[in-house]
Amino acid sequence: CLLSRGLGDVYKRQKLYIMELNPIALQFIYDETLFHFNEDVLISSKNETFLGENKSNISIVSNRKLSKSEIELLEKILLALNLKFENISLIEEKTTKDEYARILGITKPKKLILFGLTPFEVGFTDVTINKYEILEAYKGTDILQGDSFGDYNNDPSKKKALWFSLQRLITCLLYTSDAADEEDS
Repeated sequence: CLLSRGLGDVYKRQKLYIMELNPIALQFIYDETLFHFNEDVLISSKNETFLGENKSNISIVSNRKLSKSEIELLEKILLALNLKFENISLIEEKTTKDEYARILGITKPKKLILFGLTPFEVGFTDVTINKYEILEAYKGTDILQGDSFGDYNNDPSKKKALWFSLQRLITCLLYTSDAADEEDS
């Protein structure tokens, strides 16, 4: 028992040490691919990340990084809408309108859900909408603007308004997808 515990401690220290190595040095130490990320699943660079696989071209943009419990809540909302995290791209806390616009240029959303941001703040400079109203087919994108994600924890009326708007927005997506599938057959 003491021996296995001691080896476990050594192993844990080794993992911590390896995680602190320079990524270029790691390429020389480990020549096998440990994980392969599809660029559509996770795109990262110096200051940019979006999460999800974006299979349904639904972009969710937040004015701040979501906490673990907020991510779990988002997953529950998606499940209630018959969606999964793989259907969306989650874009969190960017600093400039140009950063948001560039990432949205990559994700090419059919549906755009904004939490704590206006369309102007993410690069749609010539449009304004009221919260919880859906702007349909603006430059090929349906846009829904809501409050900051954390605001829904304490305000049932905001939560209800968001839920009804999301149902309308996603129902339109499902209807549009079904119509496109019928045209293909």
